[in-house]
Amino acid sequence: MFAHTSQSSMYIPNDSVKSHVNTTHRRRMLLQFRALNVKNIEGGTFALGLGRSDPFLTVSKKYNNPETGRIRWQRVYKSPVIMNHLNPLWEEFHIHLDDLCDDDMNRPLLIELWDYQSSGNHRLIGTVEASPNIFIARRSRIGNADRTQSLAFHPSDDSHTKGKTRYDVVGELIVLQAKLF
Repeated sequence: MFAHTSQSSMYIPNDSVKSHVNTTHRRRMLLQFRALNVKNIEGGTFALGLGRSDPFLTVSKKYNNPETGRIRWQRVYKSPVIMNHLNPLWEEFHIHLDDLCDDDMNRPLLIELWDYQSSGNHRLIGTVEASPNIFIARRSRIGNADRTQSLAFHPSDDSHTKGKTRYDVVGELIVLQAKLF
């Protein structure tokens, strides 16, 4: 039996075929994010144009260990850093669903908003939990500054947002694109 793909053909013996598996066309998701009103956690004089945060995002998927009850987050994506910006707009990216969420559109994802530091000791600004289905449902409808569907970043216990509680908002996540392919 021959399995044909757009790139090549390969021979698969009939006795080893359990079901049709197409490894070259895994499902993927197109995502694009923007953050608005990012809390400035840099020192310096903001009025002089110095000391703005240098934000980047990480996306991690959640794992629950049923034996220990411990939760673990596995990073699946890191955005580029946008220097000196409190309203960053990141380029779109594609990610395979098995990498993003193990093909579970309701799997919790942790989106962390970081302030880049050249020393490598990046500072956490805030976090938000969502799922791929939430990204699709909360996709911006009227532009890249549409706050009507935004998700709020909140400080976590280990964030560098002094004086903020977990109920405060330290930025807004705008989902500009969330499409399945």
